[in-house]
Amino acid sequence: MCQVISGVLVGATSEPEGLPFSIPSGSVRVIFDTDITGDVDDALALAMLHSLADREECEIAAITISKSNPLAPRFVSAMNRMHGRPGIAVGINPEAPPRESKYLPVVEERRADGSLLYPHDEGATHREAVDVMRQVLAEAADRSVVIVQVGLAVNVAALLESGPDEHSPLSGRELVQRKVNHLSLMAGAFTFVRNTNRHPEANVKNHVESMQALVEHWPDAVPCIWSDFHIGLGAPMPAKQMLRRLELQDPRHLLAKSYRLHSGEDHDRPTWDLSSVLFSVRPDRGYYQLSASGKVEILDDGASTFSPEKTGGHYLLQFADGGETRTQEAMLQLVTQPAENLEIKPKPRQGVILDTDMGNDIDDALALALLHNLTSRNHFRLLGVTSSKHDPESLEFIDAMNTAYERADLPLGIVREGESPEGSRFLGVLYDDQGKAKFPFQMSDGDRSDAVKRIRKLLANEADKSVLLLQVGFFSNLAALLESEACQDSPLKGRELIERKVKRTIVMGGAFQPNGFHTRHAEYNVKFNIPAAQRMADDWPGELIWSGFELGMAARYPMESILKDYAPDGTNLLREAYLAWTEGRDHNRPTWDLNVVLHASAPHDGYMKESPRGNVTVTEDGHTYFEVDKNGNDRYLLASPDQAARMVEAFVNLCSEPIRGKMD
Repeated sequence: MCQVISGVLVGATSEPEGLPFSIPSGSVRVIFDTDITGDVDDALALAMLHSLADREECEIAAITISKSNPLAPRFVSAMNRMHGRPGIAVGINPEAPPRESKYLPVVEERRADGSLLYPHDEGATHREAVDVMRQVLAEAADRSVVIVQVGLAVNVAALLESGPDEHSPLSGRELVQRKVNHLSLMAGAFTFVRNTNRHPEANVKNHVESMQALVEHWPDAVPCIWSDFHIGLGAPMPAKQMLRRLELQDPRHLLAKSYRLHSGEDHDRPTWDLSSVLFSVRPDRGYYQLSASGKVEILDDGASTFSPEKTGGHYLLQFADGGETRTQEAMLQLVTQPAENLEIKPKPRQGVILDTDMGNDIDDALALALLHNLTSRNHFRLLGVTSSKHDPESLEFIDAMNTAYERADLPLGIVREGESPEGSRFLGVLYDDQGKAKFPFQMSDGDRSDAVKRIRKLLANEADKSVLLLQVGFFSNLAALLESEACQDSPLKGRELIERKVKRTIVMGGAFQPNGFHTRHAEYNVKFNIPAAQRMADDWPGELIWSGFELGMAARYPMESILKDYAPDGTNLLREAYLAWTEGRDHNRPTWDLNVVLHASAPHDGYMKESPRGNVTVTEDGHTYFEVDKNGNDRYLLASPDQAARMVEAFVNLCSEPIRGKMD
């Protein structure tokens, strides 16, 4: 296998298991060939490709358009500008079939002052697609370019038939054979659709002759991966979730508006074109698997057939086991990743306070990263962070993470005479061997406020019933908050202050379902301060949601992501902390604390299910029991295996998201 560094695939010397091609050395260079006129999944696929480029997993070398519409290159230009890449070469085909569009006219909208609502190259003259493709290939290293074709085959067929030019003395077919790593195309239908196995898929039937030419002239030595009609149906885009997340960032988001114009908000559009992009940029992530090699034939009526053949060079894309769930979630997170030049519009959002025992387990650090990136997506206003671990380095590490996310001014607080003052496996990564800070933080001794005082002040300044309290450590701070007295920040006692200001409280604590063969488990956060946990279970005003031990065990953060998705040069605090915590072990850590943050951000999006109402009891030996009671204030979280897989995919994409900085 190749090594993967910071999302960039490097050092590939052989074909990874199950793939008929070697992963290119360095960032994958992509020519994106699209018919971005009719269906909106082309626009979603382009947005996802930009997000992957933001993560340095690929480079967008060029975008070529395979249908004729004067607004198509303008729309592509608007997308490129929004994502901070206005210089990408865009190619058109003057002989491509014309196509009207429901959503492309959005780029003609203007503001009251006459300026474009979605800036783009309004009067640009674009080069021909084949010329753009030939230049990219001529300048590329051998076998380093991936062509992702998600429309008609007119451009790729013309490339194959092209002759030598000023870019290269090679013919188009020779150029492809030398420079292209593989072709990933969305086309065809190879099983039954609507009771027939001769379904003429749109990208084929709308220009049969060019697809036939592609099949005839494509060199067998360059793998051709077919993502067919069924793949897009298997992982549709959850429209309402996507639109809500985009419009949190900008109520007039270009992609959201385009989707509504094309499909409305109640239609989960198949992700045909996104599948080809996701496979080509992340071929070794286990989303998909490939059929045995074979040969595709395009029939005159637009139907497509596949015949196994050892030297065929064609492969059908198939979902890996559980791949539908993972691909759908990856696509959702990548499509809604904030664009580089998007000005996130402030609007009323829920304030969040995180109480963590940072330093005892690495899932606290992952949870804080998740919270920061969700804040950057405008899901939250992060009000402050407090620590229930009685260790000054705990607060310093929190401050260093906040500084890395450009929120160094976040209010902090720490427990007084609390639990776990002992050292940590990973807090020490803040310093080098001489005790000098390797990761900057802003803290001074005066910033080490008492956690309860800090939380009281933060609550007092917020609107009634507006704050989410997230506890992912010991129960010490929130139990003390419950018993706190009136102070200069609020005349209310703790219980009254919580009742007035807090909308919801979610805690990582307890165990409510069997874990393996164990039906009783004294969970860590509970057993370190049983009286505090009992006080919260017995007396907390308002709704209290419990995320139990078993939920984190069911969804584990893959160490593969730590190695692939975070910079390996010692500059990424989260990566260095995770590796220090594992002490060299290959370990996928349970996501106990991340579950709390994810559920807080999207309680209605189906990641987890809440139990019926009831009451939680904490016993003297630290065990937790739940009894159903329709008048109770407690619930606990549950997840099926499919939900757990989806949660992990969300964590991987959200935690490793490029840092955008302060948005609130």
